[in-house]
Amino acid sequence: MKHRSMSLNAILGIVKTLTNLAFPLLTYPYITRVLSVSNLGKVNFSQTLVSYFAILAQFGILQFAVRTGAPLRDQPTSFKTFARQVFSINVITTSIALILLGLVMILPTPLMAYRPYVIILSLTVLSVPLAVDWLCFIFEDFLYLTLRTILINVVSILLMFRWVKDDSDVLLYVFLLALVASVGNLSNFLYTRKYVKLSLIRQTNWSQYRGSLWLFFITSLTTMVYLNADITLLGLLASNQAVGLYAVATKVYAVTKQLINSAITTTLARLAYVQRQDEQAFRTLLRQIIAVTSFFAYPLMMGIILLRREALLILATPTYLVAAPTLALLALALIFGVFANVLGQGLLVVLQREKYVVWASIASAVVNVLLNFWLIPLAGIAGAALTTIIAEIVLLAVTAYGAREYLPIIFTLSDQFKALGGSLVMLVSGLFWQEWLHSHLVLRVVETVAVAGVIYLAIMWLFRSQTLKIMVAYLRKGQGNVK
Repeated sequence: MKHRSMSLNAILGIVKTLTNLAFPLLTYPYITRVLSVSNLGKVNFSQTLVSYFAILAQFGILQFAVRTGAPLRDQPTSFKTFARQVFSINVITTSIALILLGLVMILPTPLMAYRPYVIILSLTVLSVPLAVDWLCFIFEDFLYLTLRTILINVVSILLMFRWVKDDSDVLLYVFLLALVASVGNLSNFLYTRKYVKLSLIRQTNWSQYRGSLWLFFITSLTTMVYLNADITLLGLLASNQAVGLYAVATKVYAVTKQLINSAITTTLARLAYVQRQDEQAFRTLLRQIIAVTSFFAYPLMMGIILLRREALLILATPTYLVAAPTLALLALALIFGVFANVLGQGLLVVLQREKYVVWASIASAVVNVLLNFWLIPLAGIAGAALTTIIAEIVLLAVTAYGAREYLPIIFTLSDQFKALGGSLVMLVSGLFWQEWLHSHLVLRVVETVAVAGVIYLAIMWLFRSQTLKIMVAYLRKGQGNVK
């Protein structure tokens, strides 16, 4: 199989993530105007409830299939058998999830009030086996995934503006949400027939796969709990105002983190493939990925601190500026979370050491919850941000322990110091020259990004950054060392 450009894959992954993030930002203001607060709350609650059953239906299959299937992609017979086994397991886990969801809806509980919404949204759970994103990841077909995401989101926006007019259309809105997700999954299933024709088989090899699948599932579930813990405990221990302030601050942090991680995710199949073929090439590739990640992650972290006020003003009103210090604190957690993801998904999962990823997820979730009980009453949203930093450090520490013998090989201290040093110069200088920029919000952000970017690149050039040289060579020749 001809390898696709890893840099193009990363760009496509970022564009896909940006599209998914932009869609809610474009539609939410409209939906909040046409639907009542009560009905919108029912929709959001129903989506959260169904998402837990969707995780059960997915059962960690994406990560497992990409890690295990990528080395088999040049072996058509073996890969076809493996793909059909994974698909059959996914049908079984989805059936179990739907049965449990049905039981929850039948039982006489307060959840019965959400039954119409949940029944419609269950279409998304029903279509989980059809998603087969893992096939596109294995064959690195990120162009299709990105184009499909853009098309589906554009069509859904048009249909939403056409169909959802007032509060009486709430169920139509829910149906549209379910329809869009289900059609996207169906299109995946039909498109990926070019790689393999999936069908159900009896011999799923469950006994061999179940250990890894359970670990990936537990990691996904723990991660969801971890991500929701801050908001939940702020609501219990502080106030609704604190929840609102923190939610806006975390959105900036989460978007930045998702963009970086989306680029990292596109490398998983290549890493799994190369690791089986050539261990030395695998180490070299991982070292390059970490170097490039460092090159961008450090300035993004400092950029959030530099533009903390502007970012909040773009997303919200001046009332939310009190959350600026909290956003600056959250930015410090970025680098730990990003490197934990590289080590976890890029190294430990590929090496079939996912148990460390599970323990890291559990440890960080426990630390996050326990510290929130202590720090939120003391420091409010700043305390919640501080627990996020500590939890991300714990996540990185456990994954680093699992990858301890690789760390001296794949981490180059000079790359880290250069990226950190250049970013610090960018930040410190920005605290002085930013005051001289345009007062208009958008222009001020554009000017800050441009000036800070030039300063950072100049410092990295003075530091003789090898990563910068590789990227310049790639731009000049259309190909580089990172492929």
